Amino acid sequence: CRKMAKVFCVSSEDQRGKGRCNHIFHQKSGQSIKDFIGEIENFKNSDEIKTLEEIKQGLPLSDAEIQTPEICLEAVKDDPWALEYVQDQTPEICLEAVKRKGLALQFVRIQTPEICLEAVKQDGLALYDVQNQTPEICLEAVKRHGLALRFVQNQTPEICFEAVKQNGLALQYVQNQTPELCHEAVKQNP
Repeated sequence: CRKMAKVFCVSSEDQRGKGRCNHIFHQKSGQSIKDFIGEIENFKNSDEIKTLEEIKQGLPLSDAEIQTPEICLEAVKDDPWALEYVQDQTPEICLEAVKRKGLALQFVRIQTPEICLEAVKQDGLALYDVQNQTPEICLEAVKRHGLALRFVQNQTPEICFEAVKQNGLALQYVQNQTPELCHEAVKQNP
């Protein structure tokens, strides 16, 4: 960002929204400062900025007339369940929603391993909505919530052990109970 009378972002568009820059406006290559400021001023009076402000003040996304990535991101930051109404879901918007509420994974249209992992980190029971389970995702889910074992499609000894270690009652969902697992379950939940 370049500091003049105000701060104007000159980060390239590929850096936007990736933790490097979260500004709404970026100066285009070759664009004069005067044109850039004019673009910002026009935006301030636009319906888009009004909608963004309304979302910040509590307008449900389902009632918003305009949806931009910025508006949708703001909406899911305020209410992760708003993801259900996001028309054009991006990985960034989905990730933000599930980091705040893992169970919002049920509204993610295109799941990635990263999104699913973040969802189960926030709430292990989000495993229920994971379309393509991996051992890593399942392990993380049962570490957070042992009873999520009931949703694990391919149980391994390690996943089962972590589940009963977190919650002894998860033993009821173990398909191949061993004396070691039973002992760990009783130890955790006497």
